[in-house]
Amino acid sequence: MCRFKTLIIFVTVFVVLEDKAGAQGESSTRYKNVIVMVGDGMGLAQVSAARLHKGRLWIEDSDDYGFSITHSLDNFVTDSAASATALASGFLVPNRHVATHSDGEPIPTILELARTMGKRTGLVATSRVTPAPPAAFAPHVNDRGEEYVIAEQLSHSEVDVLLGGGWDKFLPRKQRVVSSDVSAKLHGTRGDGRDLVEEMMEKGYRFVRTAAELESVKSPGRTLGLFYPESMPRVTRGRSPSLAAMT
Repeated sequence: MCRFKTLIIFVTVFVVLEDKAGAQGESSTRYKNVIVMVGDGMGLAQVSAARLHKGRLWIEDSDDYGFSITHSLDNFVTDSAASATALASGFLVPNRHVATHSDGEPIPTILELARTMGKRTGLVATSRVTPAPPAAFAPHVNDRGEEYVIAEQLSHSEVDVLLGGGWDKFLPRKQRVVSSDVSAKLHGTRGDGRDLVEEMMEKGYRFVRTAAELESVKSPGRTLGLFYPESMPRVTRGRSPSLAAMT
Protein backbone atom coordinates (compact mmCIF):
# COMPACT_ATOMS: atom_id res chain seq x y z
CA MET A 1 0.00 0.00 0.00
CA CYS A 2 2.85 2.40 0.78
CA ARG A 3 5.09 1.66 -2.18
CA PHE A 4 3.63 4.35 -4.44
CA LYS A 5 3.69 6.92 -1.65
CA THR A 6 7.34 6.20 -0.89
CA LEU A 7 8.29 6.51 -4.55
CA ILE A 8 6.64 9.88 -4.88
CA ILE A 9 8.00 11.52 -1.76
CA PHE A 10 11.57 10.18 -2.10
CA VAL A 11 13.32 13.28 -3.35
CA THR A 12 16.68 12.85 -5.01
CA VAL A 13 17.94 16.39 -5.36
CA PHE A 14 17.15 19.98 -4.51
CA VAL A 15 18.79 22.84 -6.34
CA VAL A 16 18.38 26.07 -4.38
CA LEU A 17 19.18 29.37 -6.04
CA GLU A 18 19.22 32.28 -3.61
CA ASP A 19 19.49 35.92 -4.57
CA LYS A 20 22.47 37.40 -2.71
CA ALA A 21 20.96 40.88 -2.54
CA GLY A 22 17.70 39.53 -1.15
CA ALA A 23 19.54 37.37 1.37
CA GLN A 24 21.39 40.44 2.62
CA GLY A 25 18.19 42.34 3.27
CA GLU A 26 18.30 44.63 0.23
CA SER A 27 15.11 45.29 -1.68
CA SER A 28 14.52 43.25 -4.80
CA THR A 29 11.77 43.64 -7.37
CA ARG A 30 12.28 40.13 -8.72
CA TYR A 31 11.97 36.69 -7.20
CA LYS A 32 14.23 35.99 -4.25
CA ASN A 33 14.68 32.23 -4.34
CA VAL A 34 14.13 29.41 -6.83
CA ILE A 35 13.95 25.77 -5.76
CA VAL A 36 14.08 22.99 -8.34
CA MET A 37 12.92 19.73 -6.76
CA VAL A 38 13.48 16.47 -8.64
CA GLY A 39 11.80 13.23 -7.62
CA ASP A 40 13.82 10.40 -9.15
CA GLY A 41 11.60 8.29 -11.42
CA MET A 42 8.60 10.57 -10.93
CA GLY A 43 6.53 10.62 -14.10
CA LEU A 44 2.86 10.87 -14.94
CA ALA A 45 2.27 7.21 -14.02
CA GLN A 46 3.70 7.75 -10.54
CA VAL A 47 1.72 10.95 -10.04
CA SER A 48 -1.46 9.15 -11.08
CA ALA A 49 -0.68 6.30 -8.69
CA ALA A 50 -0.15 8.77 -5.85
CA ARG A 51 -3.49 10.41 -6.60
CA LEU A 52 -5.25 7.04 -6.50
CA HIS A 53 -3.61 6.28 -3.17
CA LYS A 54 -3.89 9.67 -1.48
CA GLY A 55 -6.61 11.59 -3.27
CA ARG A 56 -6.24 15.12 -4.55
CA LEU A 57 -2.61 16.26 -4.63
CA TRP A 58 -1.34 19.72 -3.68
CA ILE A 59 0.12 20.22 -7.17
CA GLU A 60 -3.41 20.16 -8.57
CA ASP A 61 -4.15 23.36 -6.66
CA SER A 62 -1.09 25.22 -7.96
CA ASP A 63 -1.70 28.38 -9.96
CA ASP A 64 0.74 27.30 -12.68
CA TYR A 65 2.06 23.94 -13.70
CA GLY A 66 3.30 22.26 -16.85
CA PHE A 67 5.21 19.33 -18.27
CA SER A 68 8.80 18.86 -19.37
CA ILE A 69 9.99 16.48 -22.08
CA THR A 70 12.95 14.52 -20.72
CA HIS A 71 13.33 11.53 -23.04
CA SER A 72 16.66 10.07 -24.13
CA LEU A 73 18.09 10.68 -27.60
CA ASP A 74 19.33 7.13 -28.07
CA ASN A 75 17.12 4.79 -26.07
CA PHE A 76 13.43 4.04 -25.69
CA VAL A 77 13.98 3.79 -21.92
CA THR A 78 15.33 7.06 -20.50
CA ASP A 79 17.85 6.83 -17.68
CA SER A 80 18.18 9.41 -14.91
CA ALA A 81 21.31 10.96 -16.46
CA ALA A 82 19.51 11.98 -19.65
CA SER A 83 16.31 13.01 -17.87
CA ALA A 84 18.12 15.01 -15.18
CA THR A 85 20.19 16.76 -17.83
CA ALA A 86 16.97 17.75 -19.60
CA LEU A 87 15.60 19.19 -16.37
CA ALA A 88 18.87 20.96 -15.56
CA SER A 89 19.55 22.39 -19.00
CA GLY A 90 16.63 22.00 -21.40
CA PHE A 91 18.67 19.80 -23.76
CA LEU A 92 17.94 16.18 -24.67
CA VAL A 93 21.01 13.93 -24.56
CA PRO A 94 21.85 10.22 -24.85
CA ASN A 95 21.58 7.96 -21.85
CA ARG A 96 24.49 8.08 -19.38
CA HIS A 97 25.49 11.61 -20.44
CA VAL A 98 25.61 14.05 -17.53
CA ALA A 99 25.19 17.64 -18.77
CA THR A 100 27.07 16.93 -22.01
CA HIS A 101 25.91 16.80 -25.63
CA SER A 102 26.29 13.71 -27.80
CA ASP A 103 29.72 14.97 -28.92
CA GLY A 104 30.88 15.48 -25.35
CA GLU A 105 30.54 19.27 -25.27
CA PRO A 106 29.46 20.57 -21.83
CA ILE A 107 25.96 22.01 -21.49
CA PRO A 108 25.39 25.04 -19.22
CA THR A 109 22.94 24.21 -16.43
CA ILE A 110 20.43 26.32 -14.55
CA LEU A 111 22.66 26.17 -11.47
CA GLU A 112 25.68 27.44 -13.40
CA LEU A 113 23.64 30.19 -15.08
CA ALA A 114 22.29 31.26 -11.69
CA ARG A 115 25.83 31.61 -10.39
CA THR A 116 26.72 33.91 -13.30
CA MET A 117 23.72 36.04 -12.23
CA GLY A 118 25.28 36.51 -8.80
CA LYS A 119 23.07 34.03 -6.99
CA ARG A 120 24.17 31.65 -4.28
CA THR A 121 23.56 28.03 -5.22
CA GLY A 122 22.98 24.83 -3.30
CA LEU A 123 22.75 21.17 -4.20
CA VAL A 124 21.00 18.82 -1.76
CA ALA A 125 20.53 15.08 -2.29
CA THR A 126 19.14 12.19 -0.30
CA SER A 127 21.30 9.92 -2.44
CA ARG A 128 25.04 10.32 -2.80
CA VAL A 129 25.84 13.72 -4.30
CA THR A 130 27.69 12.05 -7.20
CA PRO A 131 25.01 10.00 -9.06
CA ALA A 132 23.43 11.36 -12.24
CA PRO A 133 20.37 13.24 -10.89
CA PRO A 134 22.21 15.68 -8.60
CA ALA A 135 25.37 15.67 -10.73
CA ALA A 136 23.51 16.87 -13.84
CA PHE A 137 23.23 20.35 -12.32
CA ALA A 138 26.98 21.03 -12.01
CA PRO A 139 29.55 18.48 -13.33
CA HIS A 140 29.89 17.46 -16.99
CA VAL A 141 30.85 13.89 -17.91
CA ASN A 142 29.96 11.53 -20.76
CA ASP A 143 29.39 8.56 -18.46
CA ARG A 144 27.37 8.71 -15.27
CA GLY A 145 29.58 5.97 -13.84
CA GLU A 146 32.54 8.34 -13.49
CA GLU A 147 31.56 9.28 -9.95
CA TYR A 148 35.14 9.95 -8.81
CA VAL A 149 35.48 12.48 -11.63
CA ILE A 150 32.08 13.92 -10.72
CA ALA A 151 33.22 14.34 -7.10
CA GLU A 152 36.34 16.15 -8.30
CA GLN A 153 34.28 18.47 -10.50
CA LEU A 154 31.88 19.14 -7.63
CA SER A 155 34.83 20.17 -5.47
CA HIS A 156 35.66 22.82 -8.11
CA SER A 157 32.08 23.76 -9.00
CA GLU A 158 31.81 26.71 -6.59
CA VAL A 159 28.41 25.46 -5.37
CA ASP A 160 27.90 27.31 -2.10
CA VAL A 161 26.12 24.51 -0.25
CA LEU A 162 26.57 20.82 -1.04
CA LEU A 163 24.72 18.33 1.18
CA GLY A 164 24.02 14.63 0.91
CA GLY A 165 25.64 11.23 1.13
CA GLY A 166 28.71 9.80 -0.56
CA TRP A 167 31.85 10.83 1.29
CA ASP A 168 33.51 7.67 -0.09
CA LYS A 169 34.00 9.37 -3.46
CA PHE A 170 35.63 12.42 -1.83
CA LEU A 171 38.14 10.73 0.48
CA PRO A 172 41.14 8.44 -0.15
CA ARG A 173 41.24 4.80 0.86
CA LYS A 174 43.87 5.51 3.47
CA GLN A 175 42.95 8.75 5.20
CA ARG A 176 45.85 11.16 5.33
CA VAL A 177 46.60 13.31 8.35
CA VAL A 178 44.89 16.62 7.63
CA SER A 179 45.28 20.07 9.13
CA SER A 180 41.90 19.76 10.85
CA ASP A 181 40.74 16.55 12.49
CA VAL A 182 37.15 17.05 11.32
CA SER A 183 37.56 14.39 8.63
CA ALA A 184 40.55 12.52 10.07
CA LYS A 185 38.48 9.54 11.19
CA LEU A 186 36.78 9.08 7.83
CA HIS A 187 38.09 7.13 4.87
CA GLY A 188 36.81 6.70 1.37
CA THR A 189 37.43 4.70 -1.78
CA ARG A 190 39.47 7.09 -3.95
CA GLY A 191 42.51 5.40 -5.43
CA ASP A 192 44.34 8.60 -6.36
CA GLY A 193 45.05 9.57 -2.75
CA ARG A 194 43.25 12.91 -3.03
CA ASP A 195 41.25 14.28 -0.11
CA LEU A 196 38.62 16.46 -1.76
CA VAL A 197 37.11 17.35 1.61
CA GLU A 198 40.37 18.88 2.75
CA GLU A 199 40.79 20.64 -0.61
CA MET A 200 37.36 22.22 -0.26
CA MET A 201 38.05 23.23 3.33
CA GLU A 202 41.21 24.99 2.15
CA LYS A 203 38.99 27.00 -0.22
CA GLY A 204 36.80 28.20 2.65
CA TYR A 205 34.15 25.48 3.00
CA ARG A 206 33.08 24.38 6.44
CA PHE A 207 32.64 20.61 6.63
CA VAL A 208 29.83 18.96 8.61
CA ARG A 209 29.13 15.25 8.85
CA THR A 210 26.29 14.88 11.38
CA ALA A 211 22.80 16.27 11.88
CA ALA A 212 23.96 18.13 14.99
CA GLU A 213 26.85 19.77 13.15
CA LEU A 214 24.50 20.88 10.37
CA GLU A 215 22.09 22.30 12.94
CA SER A 216 24.93 24.36 14.41
CA VAL A 217 25.52 26.16 11.10
CA LYS A 218 23.82 29.53 11.61
CA SER A 219 25.74 32.00 9.45
CA PRO A 220 25.87 32.17 5.65
CA GLY A 221 28.91 30.69 4.01
CA ARG A 222 30.12 27.81 1.94
CA THR A 223 29.17 24.49 3.50
CA LEU A 224 29.98 20.91 2.57
CA GLY A 225 27.93 18.26 4.35
CA LEU A 226 28.57 14.57 3.67
CA PHE A 227 26.63 12.45 6.15
CA TYR A 228 27.04 8.90 4.94
CA PRO A 229 29.57 6.93 2.86
CA GLU A 230 26.85 5.89 0.40
CA SER A 231 23.28 7.08 -0.14
CA MET A 232 21.66 8.39 3.01
CA PRO A 233 19.37 6.00 4.90
CA ARG A 234 15.65 6.36 4.28
CA VAL A 235 14.92 6.79 7.97
CA THR A 236 17.24 9.54 9.16
CA ARG A 237 17.89 9.37 12.87
CA GLY A 238 20.92 10.42 14.84
CA ARG A 239 23.84 11.14 12.55
CA SER A 240 22.08 11.87 9.27
CA PRO A 241 19.85 14.96 8.93
CA SER A 242 16.42 14.82 7.37
CA LEU A 243 15.67 16.17 3.91
CA ALA A 244 13.72 19.00 5.54
CA ALA A 245 16.72 19.95 7.70
CA MET A 246 19.08 19.96 4.71
CA THR A 247 16.66 22.02 2.66
